Amino acid sequence: MQLIMWTTTKEATCDTCGGELIQRTDDAPETVANRLRVYHEQTSPLIDFYQAKGVLKSVDGTRSIDDVFADICAILDKGIWQMIKLKSEREIHLMRQAGAVAAQRWSWWESPFGQG
Repeated sequence: MQLIMWTTTKEATCDTCGGELIQRTDDAPETVANRLRVYHEQTSPLIDFYQAKGVLKSVDGTRSIDDVFADICAILDKGIWQMIKLKSEREIHLMRQAGAVAAQRWSWWESPFGQG
């Protein structure tokens, strides 16, 4: 529960469940301020850098999860096919083999055996 946004009848106690209210360290104002500082110093300049190179792709994250996922997959698919066009037949063959191995391992991981 957000300590700033919500008031309770008993200090540091949740009115709904009676549990103790705590503030996570990653939710502290100092932590959030540091995250924003790091974003502006390190991440934000990358946007201009990649945009200038013409390789920045954007996705509207305010849409439904399915729409956002479809947009991301379309961007990745296009990028992968562009990358494959630059490869030799042997490299493409090796990439297909690696993909098949990865798919087998992923199938095992998703099985009841891989989860335990």
